[in-house]
Amino acid sequence: MMITKTKMFDVAEFLEDEETIAEYLNMALEDPNPEMLLLAVRNIARACGMTQLARDTGLGRKNLYKAISEGGWNRVINRV
Repeated sequence: MMITKTKMFDVAEFLEDEETIAEYLNMALEDPNPEMLLLAVRNIARACGMTQLARDTGLGRKNLYKAISEGGWNRVINRV
């Protein structure tokens, strides 16, 4: 019997260029579930790297990690 090895799918591995990232983010924005947007932002952050994202946004890495954490979304929404 042959054993098949599988690997968990990680969308961040496929977010390799700005066009793909933009399309993925637009799809998340169209989803009626607001949690999909946070998930997309997390995946994009992992794909781009938090250090690079911090440089690009001018925000600190620690603040970015807080903002995209599970409870971070609620903190952001409650401030608006």
